Amino acid sequence: MLIHYEASVAGARHELQGCGNREHCCVRVVEPPRAFGAVGDGGPDGGGSVADAAPRQAIVAAVAGGMPSMILSSEGAHLASEAAADAAAEAYRRGELVPGDASALKGVFERALRAVADVAVDQPAADIASFACTMCLVVWDGTRVWYGNAGDSGAVAVGLMGDPFALTHMHCGPLSSQPFPLHDSCHWEFGYRGDAESVLVATSGMLGQFAEWEPGSYGAAKAYDRGLIGLLTNRNIDVDDLPAMNIAAAKYLNELPAARVDGDKTVVALINSEKSSLADFIDSMVKDVTAERLAAKGVSFADEDDDRKVVLPWSDELRMRASDVANDVGGDFTVELEYQLMCGMSLDRAFELAAAAARERAERYRVFEDCVADGPEGFDAAVLSDDEVSFDGMV
Repeated sequence: MLIHYEASVAGARHELQGCGNREHCCVRVVEPPRAFGAVGDGGPDGGGSVADAAPRQAIVAAVAGGMPSMILSSEGAHLASEAAADAAAEAYRRGELVPGDASALKGVFERALRAVADVAVDQPAADIASFACTMCLVVWDGTRVWYGNAGDSGAVAVGLMGDPFALTHMHCGPLSSQPFPLHDSCHWEFGYRGDAESVLVATSGMLGQFAEWEPGSYGAAKAYDRGLIGLLTNRNIDVDDLPAMNIAAAKYLNELPAARVDGDKTVVALINSEKSSLADFIDSMVKDVTAERLAAKGVSFADEDDDRKVVLPWSDELRMRASDVANDVGGDFTVELEYQLMCGMSLDRAFELAAAAARERAERYRVFEDCVADGPEGFDAAVLSDDEVSFDGMV
């Protein structure tokens, strides 16, 4: 039997600031109305088993975390995770997620991003970066799991033999160590595993408790906290105890010391209360061909050989120089600088472009905040009638 519980709590700092939880999670339980395919054609390599043809219940889980300093990031996290969960459930029902191939999740992420963009376009003095968030999505049927992630939200699983392993990687900038947001589609990651007996989906705060992670744009897990993972994926849970588990999980997250997790915390636990079958072991042998399928469509995403792993010139002198500019124009400057350098700009030119972009964004936020403070009249005055109208001309 497939069971799940979830918890999402605000960090102590956000509680004191009164801004609440910037993270969101949502779960959908899916009963597919049709089989994946005929017996023998279930796997992407042409092989298959009887289990491939049998419809299975699945659980879709999405978690998203708002990016620090982004004024509408909590709304972005809510919009993205809800849209992704709905789209993934629909894709599973239609049989688009077949063993070994998670390429259909690209369309799911695009729909999630579109849900955010549709709201962002109607916001004066704000753009999609204002809604920036990270996200992880999994579709799991008891052993088979299709997954995708952006940024430092991710998932770890427990295999059929009881060993934990990471499904996703951490995608953070090598300079600023800031996670790449959902709207930076170059750093999306998708994949499939057939041997996940349980799965933990989490935002960065809790994901960092499950394992130690290497830095960089494709950070892998180095060591696992088997005790914590085992505690959260314990099979000895009765379905009648699930409401209490949600409360207990939230209490556990709240009681984690700030020295361990100083921020919002979100986790969704997916557990198969039944022992794996022989068919499950057979299914676990199916090769993941997601990357090949995406490459055949002319798209590519984050991987360990990505040219975004290029070593950038982040020296002590550069740190001090960047820090001075960041203090002047805002913390977003370091992320902008990182992008410009990775695009091949010279150091001086990268500083110039990054500073200009950060100043423009800071000015947009200032105008937006002033309009809110001035009430409806000031707010209406800030609505752009033409994309070429500058903010300097409005104030």
